[in-house]
Amino acid sequence: MKPVFSFQNEIKKQIIKIKELDHEKQSTERHKTVFTVILGSNLPPQEKTVITLQQEAAGVVGAAIETSKTTLLTTELREASFSDPGKPTWSELEQLLYLTAVIKEGLRLGYGVAQRLPRISKHKAIQYDTYSVPPGTPFSMSSYTQHTSSIFNDCFAFNPDRWLTTAKVASAPGREEKSLDRFFVPFSKGTRWCLGQTLAWAQFYIGLAT
Repeated sequence: MKPVFSFQNEIKKQIIKIKELDHEKQSTERHKTVFTVILGSNLPPQEKTVITLQQEAAGVVGAAIETSKTTLLTTELREASFSDPGKPTWSELEQLLYLTAVIKEGLRLGYGVAQRLPRISKHKAIQYDTYSVPPGTPFSMSSYTQHTSSIFNDCFAFNPDRWLTTAKVASAPGREEKSLDRFFVPFSKGTRWCLGQTLAWAQFYIGLAT
């Protein structure tokens, strides 16, 4: 646990140092961080406390690490042509359809964050099938529930081939059919999706290829 506490203490020191700067100095910082952006925003004071910012930092860093480590799958890259065979680029690796399918399937079954992530629509009702969720009512889902639903045939089987087809599926009988990617949410979606997902994707591609 020592590395965890060391990380938390270091983050706390950085937050306190930034909070000691006046607003003008925060806005002109050459290298902006998550902390300077939050502290310079119009969020209420309770969202800018040291403990809240510590939790934000832990969420960003911890989520990326947890999701990444559970998706370290072993596979081989065959018949791939790179500009530098010893050092393929991320953009080149993204073109490999089966490698992409393996990563997606690993993410689907490797639940980085399994708990529900509640959302609230403050001003208007949300329509879900035949149900109407009143304004101000928390509603939620989890990636585990989504990725192990009947949308994914034989959902507990590791099957990268499911991502290689252009076939569409419906979330329920009689509903509109959509691409599987529509139901793929390892990093959540919307305005609260994972800030570290681009870094995570780069790690998956480069890590598996090298």
